[in-house]
Parts: sequence; structure tokens; C-alpha cells
Amino acid sequence: MGKPRQERPIDQAQSQVPIHEARQTAVPVNDSDANKKKEELAPTSTGTATRNEKHTNVDADAIVKEEKPSHASGNENELEEKPPHAEIALTGDSSLDTASTDSNLPSSPINLPTWRKLMITLSLCLVGFAIGFESSIGSALVGPIIQIFRVAHPLGLLNVSIYLKGWSFGTALFGPLSEVYGRQYPLYIGVFLFVTFQIPTAVAENVETILICRFLTGFFGSVPLIMVYGIFKDIYHPKKRDLAMNCWVTSLLTGAALGPIAGSYLVANRARGWRWVEYTTIILSSAIYLTVFFIPETHIPRLLQKHPKYTRPGDERDLARARETDCNRTSAKRLIDIWINRPFIMLFTDLVLFLMTLHSALAMGVLYISFETFMLPFLQTRRWLPSKASLPPYIILFLGILCGSLITSYFILSFFRRRRRRPEHRLLPVIIGAFLLSSGLFWFAWTNKRTLHWLGQAASCVFIGAGIFLILQQSEAYVLEIYEAGGYRDSALVATIFLRSLFAAGFTMASRPMYERVHVPWATSAWGFITMACIPIPIVVFLYGEKMRAKGRYTKASFVEEIGLERNGEA
Repeated sequence: MGKPRQERPIDQAQSQVPIHEARQTAVPVNDSDANKKKEELAPTSTGTATRNEKHTNVDADAIVKEEKPSHASGNENELEEKPPHAEIALTGDSSLDTASTDSNLPSSPINLPTWRKLMITLSLCLVGFAIGFESSIGSALVGPIIQIFRVAHPLGLLNVSIYLKGWSFGTALFGPLSEVYGRQYPLYIGVFLFVTFQIPTAVAENVETILICRFLTGFFGSVPLIMVYGIFKDIYHPKKRDLAMNCWVTSLLTGAALGPIAGSYLVANRARGWRWVEYTTIILSSAIYLTVFFIPETHIPRLLQKHPKYTRPGDERDLARARETDCNRTSAKRLIDIWINRPFIMLFTDLVLFLMTLHSALAMGVLYISFETFMLPFLQTRRWLPSKASLPPYIILFLGILCGSLITSYFILSFFRRRRRRPEHRLLPVIIGAFLLSSGLFWFAWTNKRTLHWLGQAASCVFIGAGIFLILQQSEAYVLEIYEAGGYRDSALVATIFLRSLFAAGFTMASRPMYERVHVPWATSAWGFITMACIPIPIVVFLYGEKMRAKGRYTKASFVEEIGLERNGEA
């Protein structure tokens, strides 16, 4: 027998990587040495599931045998200190390919100075505001399009709906581009084209040009929707990342809430005309686009390809392995599977994803119904002018969204203070939001009387806005967390955005005819009954989500990670 090969020494930074990666790099000499090496590599601050222990009500042993253990932290401080770049997904679509990109490197995006991170967050929030603003301001153009171009009412409504359909289809394209070209250049190009296609919309001489350009505006406006979470994950630890995502969703929805107000005033100003609706968005979006250049490249595989400074000395073998893995991950077949095929397979075969996406898609649809119909009580019942009729419902809806954002911020802070937390704890605000949304719709429906003060009806929009925000923000946070451990985050995100946008587009087309036939009280009550029927969804997932995840093909990894967290805490 020849002389046994010497193992590569493991430094302190490498010993902190997940155990399944360490096992790939270690070369044991013999069985006894291998066992000894496993004991040396077993982390003391990270809990991994063993096969001899059991988990309450679920056969964890069988799952651990099927899944590789994932990196987990035993307490809040360690969770905050763990760099997200050291996480390695089990399947590869959300993976980071080398342990060399850790927080000990000054050049790592996680170590950007605080002021730079705040600039990135502010820029992305401003972009989100512009995208949301453009999505709803088009509701004010429905009347002028019908009158000026003499088209049928459904074709006028398509002005808003087709923009949202652009969101649906854009995510499937720009997701793969971010894998190949990183986050910076697709974001620059996408937002630039988002601004550019607003120009032909403003100067269009026929309805066909308006509809095509509105679709392309939404299509390229979907770029930040699919990339913002990845950027925040690159630069923030978990708690701050959740707070940054909360700010992003707030900016997106507040922009959407203020769009109909601005649109109504601009359309009512006959001296300027309806085209100033688009001119205004061009000016706003162009100014915000300049802030995008504050956003650097943060995608680790892209940085590894272009900048050797993102690796430590002696990591050449890891870097070569990372590049080989990156080539495999960015192959055309792999990208199509992750971003196009798998999202729809997951959506219709994974029960947790289907239920949570369906519920949040319904909330998104109600939001865009409000942009088309919540002015009607003030126009028809109270006989207000269009510019004035847009103020009460949408300003108070705006305040409701801000209330939902504050509630979510408080919950995020309390969530990370929990000693023993599970992903299902994120659903508590969703349950509250479900009750708020349903009750708010009934309140709005049955206060539609001229004898009642207008504030009594408008105040219901606080409940509606807060409920919609809580459902959308926390449903997405829950979905991203449970699918990230197994590497299915990107596919789950595409499925979520696709179905939400599709529901919003479809509900927009159906809303105005429905309200014209059965009027405000019963039309709004119908949506109230539908949202009431969906209240059990987050409750069921809250109570039984753990068991559902344990049995799910795409969520087992999050359950295995959870076992490690709990057992490490018990130790």
C-alpha cells in the first residue's frame, strides 16, 4: 500500500462552512481517520440533524436520510453573524458556489459600509415606487382612451391589465439573465427600457401603440421585482434583509396607491391633456433611474468570475470548482428548468406554495380592483368631481399600507427575538391581514349611502390597505424562507409573481363591468365573501405547515434545517 495522501489543512474560516461542503473538500486517509475528521469538522455552534433522534409528530429520521443537512444557527446572534454568502443550497438554483466568499473578506458585499447599503436600499425603493406608480396611474386613462380613440370599454381597461401581464412574463426572462450576467447590468438595462417605452405611450396616435408599449413597460419593469430580494440577500444579514424587503414592498404599494390620485388630477386638467399622465411618469422615472447607478454588482458568482480579490489566498481549487459549477448552473437547459419549467410544476404540485400564492394573488387582485372601482361611490352616490373623488379612498388606502408596514416591522423585530422560531410564525400577520381585508371590504360595501358621512366609507380603506400589505409581504417572506433551504427560492419567486400579476390583470378586466351590473354594495360584498372564504388558508398552513413541509418534495430541506436548529438549542 502506498503512502497515504496528506489532507489539505483546514483553516478557521473554512471550518465554519456547512458540514456537507467540508465533506466534499476533505480527503480521508482511512475509515478511522475519516471518523476522526468528521468529529473535528462537526461544528459546535451549528446544529445538524442526526439520524438517531426523533422530531415531534414527524418522522424526521427518514427525511434526514434523504436530505443533506443544511447550515443552521442555534441562536439569534449567530444567525446575524452568519454571512449569507456561506450558505450553499442543495440543488443549485439559489446557490453560492464557494466558501471563500465569507464575511472575513473586506471586499465581500456583506461588508459594504452602512451608508452604501442604505443608498442601495433607497435606490431600489425609489425604483419600486416608480414601478407601482406606473402600474396604477393608467387607470385614469381608461376614460380618455375610450373617448379619444373610440374603442370598446374592455379595450380601454386593457391599458392597466396588459401592464400587469408584462410583469408576469418578464420575470421568467430576467431571472435567467441575472444568473448569467449578474444583477447590475440587467437592472440597469431593464429600468432604462422601462423608462424608454413610456415615451411612445405618451405620443401614441392609436390604441395599439399604447397597449404594446404599456406591455413592454411592464415587461421591463419586472426586472427589480425578480432581483431585489437577491440584492438584499447579498448585502444584509437575515433580520436587516427582512426590514429592507419590508421597505421595498411599502414603496411598491404606496406608489400604486398614489397613482390614481395623480392620474385623476392630470386627466381633469384639460389645458394639459391626458398625455401628461405619461409625461409625468417619464419625468419621475427618469429622475429615479439616475439613482440606479449607485447599485454595484453584488452577485457572488459574477464577482468571482471578474474579480480575484473576492477569494482568499490558497482557494484556487475552490474557485475552479465554483467556476465549473457556475457553468453548469448557467447552461440553457438548467436556466429553463429553474425559471420556466419548475415554477409551474411547483405551483401545481406543491400544496404549500399553491395555497400561499393563491391567497396572496387574491389580495393583489383586490388591490387593483380598488384602483378601478373605489372612486365610483364618490362619483355616482355622492356626485363628486373625478379629481376630488380620488382623494378619500386612495389617500386612506395609502395610510392603511403604511400601517401594515409598521405592523410588519414590529413583527420582524419580534420574530428574530424568538428563541425558538419556525417559518410558520411569519404567518401570524397574514392571518391578521386576512381578517382585516375581508372586514374592510364589507365595511366599504355597506356604508355606500349618501346619508352617511363620506369619511365612514373611506375609513374602511385603512383596513383594506393594511390587510393587503400584511398578506402580500409576509406571504412572500414565508415562501422565500421555506424554499431557500432546498435551493428552490428562485422558482418559487417566479411562480408567486406570475400568479399575482395574472390575478391582478384578470380582476382589473372583470371589475368595472361587475360593478356596473350589480353596483357597489353587492359587487364589493362578493369580493368580501371570496376573501372571507380564504381566511382558513393561512390558519391551516400555520397549524399544519410543518407537516406539509416535511412531506413536500421541495420543502424537506427547510424542515431538516429546522431540526438542526432545535436540537442544537436542546444541547
